[in-house]
Amino acid sequence: MAVLRLFVIILAATCCMCYPQENRLLWKLETDSHTISKRDHDDDCSLDVYFCPKTSPSVMTPGDPSQGQDLFRKDFFDDVCSSIPEFLKCAEDYHDNRSQVCEDRVRSVVKLLSLREMTLCKSPILPIAREIRPCLNRKVTTLTPFYERVMDLIISSERNTTYRITKTNFCQSYREIIEDTISELQTCEDFQWSAKKEVKLRRFYYPALSWKRIPFQCENL
Repeated sequence: MAVLRLFVIILAATCCMCYPQENRLLWKLETDSHTISKRDHDDDCSLDVYFCPKTSPSVMTPGDPSQGQDLFRKDFFDDVCSSIPEFLKCAEDYHDNRSQVCEDRVRSVVKLLSLREMTLCKSPILPIAREIRPCLNRKVTTLTPFYERVMDLIISSERNTTYRITKTNFCQSYREIIEDTISELQTCEDFQWSAKKEVKLRRFYYPALSWKRIPFQCENL
């Protein structure tokens, strides 16, 4: 499961898509045209969010390497990016006057998907992601610790305590992680490396993966 944490943003985005339909509780959702098994009811959300009618949320779900699947199937990134606008529209149309919890949950999904649209789908990293996909599938176990270090840095920057990380310390550590990541990616045999691609990977790789915004703009990456 540690492998899948590398792309938790995509997994998180799949669980809260919505489609307004009469009295259809997500937690009672039977297997239907989307072949989504019912989810357990949790928290205080009596009327959970619905699935969009046209596209299954499974398009945003990566594969499970422990089951012999590629983490990123062919066309995965394009499928995600082509589906985000539809899912955003569904989420924006969703309302549940009986539960602020549900409203807040859907609003958080809108925020999350909007970030993903900006940092992946509308980013210069997208064509590189398509190209480097096979290597990411092979190296996901090696790359996961680098990602986790970035997330630890981001979370440390958000702490409202004396231990909150400063921009100087954040950027210094962030640069070190990027160097480690680039060194690993440079060993991808089926990826045609270039100086321009390296610049884009340094700037946009972790913003595209992170489920939180990079809190500081670091120079000289």
